[in-house]
Amino acid sequence: MVKLVAARTHRRYGPHGVQDAFEITNAVVYLVATIFFIGGMTCLLINFTHPLQYKEAHPGLILLAIAICLIILVNLHDILAHLAGIDFRLELLSYDPQLIFIEIAAPLVYVIGAVLYLIAIVFMLQSKSLVQGRKEQAAVQLLVAGSVFWVLGSIHNACQLYSRSSPLVQFLQKAVYQPLLIASTLLLIGSVLWFKGWPNFILARSAQYGAITIGIIAAALMVLGAIINIFRVLYLRRLVGSYAHAPLDTLWGRAHEELEAASTSRLQPLLEQDIPSEESAPGPLPPPPKLHAAGPPLPGAAPGSPQEPPIVEEETFAVIR
Repeated sequence: MVKLVAARTHRRYGPHGVQDAFEITNAVVYLVATIFFIGGMTCLLINFTHPLQYKEAHPGLILLAIAICLIILVNLHDILAHLAGIDFRLELLSYDPQLIFIEIAAPLVYVIGAVLYLIAIVFMLQSKSLVQGRKEQAAVQLLVAGSVFWVLGSIHNACQLYSRSSPLVQFLQKAVYQPLLIASTLLLIGSVLWFKGWPNFILARSAQYGAITIGIIAAALMVLGAIINIFRVLYLRRLVGSYAHAPLDTLWGRAHEELEAASTSRLQPLLEQDIPSEESAPGPLPPPPKLHAAGPPLPGAAPGSPQEPPIVEEETFAVIR
């Protein structure tokens, strides 16, 4: 699960010139993470021959751990992109509730849920069976807690509102959010089913297989959302490049005005240096000083004309010495 980039103008995926590459890379990495996720769930379904043994499920758990690490990386990149878009001015969060509760808090919630999932997977990799002790029980409880955080982050995403964006942009946004919301809900149902099947070992086999099957359906929805997200990112980049004023939403409240005022105040000294003022403009150059002749004027020379200095012979210097 991931908090995907909003259709707003303040995001900044890297410095100027490489923003497109960073944003597309972010979307592609998330697609790769979802592919690893569905691959891990499929390996669990194929190799999980007995509910009390985890050794054969290790390849699937390793794939899931890789997917979770990539999802954490993408979410952290989203947080930095939105904070860089407002020049890391945290006071602007108070002006735009959507900025703090959706575009900053949602990826943070996803990171917390993913970390809980990762800890649960590490506990399962260290276990040989489901009946050894508290570590296995804690792993199942962490799965439920991580799913709750992902559902909360998906609800944050679904609450995002737009006023200036075109209908096609809003449709693409919803086409990404809805599969993720359904997928996170299915993961919560599967983790609860796994939790209810533990430690009732008679029902554990069917409960765990059912939970893994639900997880595969959720992973397929995540892959679908990731594919639509790539098309959405490409469309947004083409939209921004085609129009001088792209139909994207700005920050709400006074956040947009404050950000523009700060940018203008930083650029003003540079503009003043580039445009010379009238006081500092160079005036006409003064006339060159007149050279006064050291001796009488040469014959044929006009009076008042500059005279060349007389040439002193070397013998004169010898006499002076």
